[in-house]
Amino acid sequence: MATSLDYREAGISGLILFPTEGLAVGGDSIQIEGTASGIPDNRLSISLRHDEGLIDKQVIILDNPYRIDARTWSADLLTNNYQGVATIDIAYIDPQTNSEQILDTISIVIGSAAG
Repeated sequence: MATSLDYREAGISGLILFPTEGLAVGGDSIQIEGTASGIPDNRLSISLRHDEGLIDKQVIILDNPYRIDARTWSADLLTNNYQGVATIDIAYIDPQTNSEQILDTISIVIGSAAG
């Protein structure tokens, strides 16, 4: 049974829940987790970047038929042998302006392989 519209947030939102700001991570890939709601076309872009440019990017399709429900998502981004400070951001494409709109950004530190 769906929640009444009175209890749902309006608009577009998205958060990165893991990793958290400043966390040191390592390995060949990083699992990213978060929530999103109201995303046009249910397409969410997750990017891993450093000062020189893009390390990896993935576009995922959210399983959110009503779009206004907050849904969890996850993605694995490759580190491509990069080590150092990096940022993760999530974004969507605004259909009216056809421009990328960033919803959340965090900084992390990528080290050598985990475990």
